[in-house]
Amino acid sequence: MFRGWYRQSLKTRGKWHRVWHISGNHQAITTVCSGKITTIDCDFHQNPKLENRCRLCEKKEDHNCESHRCFAPVGRSSDMTRALAVLELRRLLKQRIYRFRIWGNRGVQITAQWLSDTSIDTEITDIDLSGGRLKNVYALDQIQSELGRFKTAIDWLCLMSDKLALENKRKKKLKGRVTSSEKAEYFEELLCEAEKKR
Repeated sequence: MFRGWYRQSLKTRGKWHRVWHISGNHQAITTVCSGKITTIDCDFHQNPKLENRCRLCEKKEDHNCESHRCFAPVGRSSDMTRALAVLELRRLLKQRIYRFRIWGNRGVQITAQWLSDTSIDTEITDIDLSGGRLKNVYALDQIQSELGRFKTAIDWLCLMSDKLALENKRKKKLKGRVTSSEKAEYFEELLCEAEKKR
């Protein structure tokens, strides 16, 4: 399951869409703009370029319509390797800094970091924005959007880690579902690799 943007894989130059409904057999999903995408073979993306997003799907998302904030099954294009998972983990372990101007030169700095489970820890400090041009100065809605994408990327990586843990178990000729402890152990291995390469 993955919450993000989708498009039919055969239409590689098509628009990316948000999903709001999944069919009973999980083979088809309905987009916010009333289109249809099959889950057998579809592309998905965390944060596609703005010009490639469906305007109607994005408009609905911007209005925070909860019925459109759902999960949909991932197709074959969700294949992930251990090496790619380690690279993504390294990227997500880096802290994010967002600055927001409150009034005049007064502002706050929000430091967001993934430290435990799938939650984001944030630290807010007062700052002075008068010191020349500063990077990462956002509007409040932009910060909310960035944090939302950060959280979605974390959820997706954890999902992929569980999937890789199951594949690893099958390679060892072991049967049965992957247990919580096996998932945790596999993720710890990915974390160790990511820390070594930082």
